[in-house]
Amino acid sequence: MGQHFRLSEIHHIVDPRKFFASYRPQELLGARFIHGHFDYASMCRLEGAFEAVTFLRNPIDRIISQFDFWRNYPAPSSLGNDAAANVRLAQKPFAEIFDSPRPEDRGLTRNAMARILLGKPGGRWPPAHLGSRASLLARAKERIDSFTVCGITEMIGPSLLLLADKFGWCPLHVVPKLNVTEHRTIQEEIDDSEMERLHEENQLDLEIYRYARRRLRERIAGLNHPALLKRFENRLERCWQCLPSGFSMRGPLFGSGWYEREDRAGGSWRWTGPDRCAVVYLRLAHSRPSELRVELRHTGLARARRLKLRLWGTPLPFEVERGPGGRQELRAKIPASAVKGRTCAKIELIMDETFVPAQALRGAGDRRRLGVAVARIGLH
Repeated sequence: MGQHFRLSEIHHIVDPRKFFASYRPQELLGARFIHGHFDYASMCRLEGAFEAVTFLRNPIDRIISQFDFWRNYPAPSSLGNDAAANVRLAQKPFAEIFDSPRPEDRGLTRNAMARILLGKPGGRWPPAHLGSRASLLARAKERIDSFTVCGITEMIGPSLLLLADKFGWCPLHVVPKLNVTEHRTIQEEIDDSEMERLHEENQLDLEIYRYARRRLRERIAGLNHPALLKRFENRLERCWQCLPSGFSMRGPLFGSGWYEREDRAGGSWRWTGPDRCAVVYLRLAHSRPSELRVELRHTGLARARRLKLRLWGTPLPFEVERGPGGRQELRAKIPASAVKGRTCAKIELIMDETFVPAQALRGAGDRRRLGVAVARIGLH
């Protein structure tokens, strides 16, 4: 968000209940981007015209992840009463959490998404005017459709594409995973019968989630992708300062056709796939680069030579230098005409074919469709 708003224009609501209990419109004067974890009814209390964006996550995964996060929270004493109570609750075995007699605890494991969309924290559930399941689902769908963008965490790439199209932002197709809970213990405690109960008790949330996924797919299918890509590239040329100057494993990746980062003792890399072409946009240095270098891992020499490189559509012949540990470095000369008048570089890595490890290697369980593993891309 720092790429699109000044710091003074961003307002983070840390404690929604406290904030909305004494909400005054003048508190948000000058704010252009307001974010936080708050329910639909509270959002509607914000005055003035605004466009609302939300992201949904698979309800079952969200419940497990939420309790794992609370169980690992380092400083519960720094939290408010409600959050501190949730942290204490998370220390119990999951069977006790799920069967807690306290209504506020039960609400955390049963259709929490629907409660946030349709109810009020601590209020009656279900709301008196929406007693039937059909009424609850219909109203939830209406509210999903009222958002300018309703993204899906498990479909982060398409969600960000739609978000960028709506607000005219540069596309951020691949983002690093941050705030990851390292020690996940809840999953190990949930047996098959408890998992079945979780699904039974969250049927409304699951239906809402499936509807939101379907609507997102419909909106993505309705985009004119070639025209959208051209507009994005024009925007990238104008906001080139937000681009990295090299392929960074830790930072955001502007491009498409990449899997999540993988970390091993020998370093980090990303596989290209599932399509044959992967794209990355990099900022051009003030002095025009003369060479493109691509470091590959886990890629044989024959396969590396079947890779094609292009810079803004211009084919780049390259040489392959072999390094220790099966590393390959591709080095390609950059013609001045390929970057003349440009502020950023569009680099394409094109494989003649992809492969599925589970089909190509005995004993491999990886069913992704892969191209090559890239550790680094740099302009020199």
